[in-house]
Amino acid sequence: MSDAGAPSSPSSAAIAPPHSAEPDNATADAAARRRRLVVLLVAAAAWSAFAIRVGIGRHDQVIDDFFITFHYAQNLADGHGLVFNPGERVFGTTAPGYALALGALAAATRLPVPWLGEAATVLGLVLLALLGAAAARSHRGEAILGGTLVVTSTYIWLHHGGETAVVLALLAAAGAAAERRPGVAGLLAALATWSRPDALIGAAGLGALLWWRRRRIPWRYAIVLGVVVVIGLLAAWWWFGQPLPGTLEAKRAQAEWSNRTWPSGWRFWIVGYQFLATLSAGRLLPLLLLVGLAGQALVFRRAPLAIQAVALYGLVVTVAYPLLGVPFYTWYAIPGLVAVLYGTAYLLGEVARTFATQRLLRARATAAIAASMIVVALVRPLQDSWHVLREPRPYDDRYWLYRSTGEWLAAHTRPDERVAAGEVGTIGYYARRPITDVMGLVSPEVLGRVRKGDMAGAFLRHPTEVVIDGAFFRLRAIVQQPWFPRKYELAAQLGDDIRWTRIYRLKPGEELPRRRRAFDPNLPAPRRRGRAAAAVLSSPSPHP
Repeated sequence: MSDAGAPSSPSSAAIAPPHSAEPDNATADAAARRRRLVVLLVAAAAWSAFAIRVGIGRHDQVIDDFFITFHYAQNLADGHGLVFNPGERVFGTTAPGYALALGALAAATRLPVPWLGEAATVLGLVLLALLGAAAARSHRGEAILGGTLVVTSTYIWLHHGGETAVVLALLAAAGAAAERRPGVAGLLAALATWSRPDALIGAAGLGALLWWRRRRIPWRYAIVLGVVVVIGLLAAWWWFGQPLPGTLEAKRAQAEWSNRTWPSGWRFWIVGYQFLATLSAGRLLPLLLLVGLAGQALVFRRAPLAIQAVALYGLVVTVAYPLLGVPFYTWYAIPGLVAVLYGTAYLLGEVARTFATQRLLRARATAAIAASMIVVALVRPLQDSWHVLREPRPYDDRYWLYRSTGEWLAAHTRPDERVAAGEVGTIGYYARRPITDVMGLVSPEVLGRVRKGDMAGAFLRHPTEVVIDGAFFRLRAIVQQPWFPRKYELAAQLGDDIRWTRIYRLKPGEELPRRRRAFDPNLPAPRRRGRAAAAVLSSPSPHP
């Protein structure tokens, strides 16, 4: 009797050719790859939709300091070179590579530089999240959750337009390429360093991670990184006369002037904590920090190099900034916050996995409590993300006032009239007039006066025809000098009684103030003379 139609017996299956299962395995692998691709595409689409929505709502308002870099980029696009004031090669931006890229794109596309900066933030955040998720061979859910927390972070979006998102994306790309293409990884890490010099910490950290994994020095990565970084340093030295930005020295001078106004050292993260609590996690910030830092152990055990490189950079610069003696600026907290958010995601994933796999009631109860704490820590950030998605408007209207001031200057002053101000980014970008920065970021000649807290002396180092006083950054020490009302008159006041700028202009026929001793209007009258005698004169030499 024929058994052709009978089912296969175990013995017949056992003698089947060994390659008969390969098509099934290949089909299963292909299906798994398709599922992973679909998940990544859905995540990328969601991230992009969120980022574009918020970017469009905020594209016209950027922190004033970022406009310094925008001004460098615009001057490059206009053919003046990478400068803040045409003809003055001052290294006053902390993001030279970012300024070069924006300037080149502006020249090629003729799009406004702020629009390009906004697009860079959108693209940088989405790529950061996508690279981390795509490189995760396991624990992809944690990588996607971490990317989601980063892309939707209100604190990060308050700093849109800056270079930090691009730096983080370049470091993540370097981590993703490091094991298979170390030369490409070295180039990407070097470009991150060009974009912001402190990213060299992240580049060095990625090299350390590669060494730890392989127990040998990643020579190709290190050589490409070193060569490209040195090329950048030599180019900066040739163009600016110095290899590193002068902003580090300017910010140290601010901290020397007043550690209360510009907190540094041990007060750096005390003030930083207050800003993070106000703008990110509220009263639950300690819980979020605890959870995020605890999750770093899981990040460095289970996350791909793309995420590890970004997390290590964030953790190290968090420690390094107070040691550098610079005051706290809110964007300094972004890399550390990104590390915390990824740590939170990985810890939540571990807790959820423990709850799902453990059978012991005590273990599951502990996991449930831990998961509840993590979720509670994320409530405020997620609420803020929903709010910024629905009403993506910034919290500070300083931008509009400074823009209006710059546009007034462009319309009512000569192109050669020089302007003095305390915050120079937005005003300089829209005024297109030469600027003296009395805080020294783009005017290093005044730093000797800034260190002594002598704002009037800083102004007298490079006096100008126009002076901008404002409610957000008062120049009281200048406008209350005895000679000021004789030399200058009020040309315009913009804003209202609370938020305002006053534009003072040199009176017709008057000459610019000569260099002299600056007097402190805040001192009681009997002490003014003695204090003035003790003040250091603004030196006529070209060096402060």
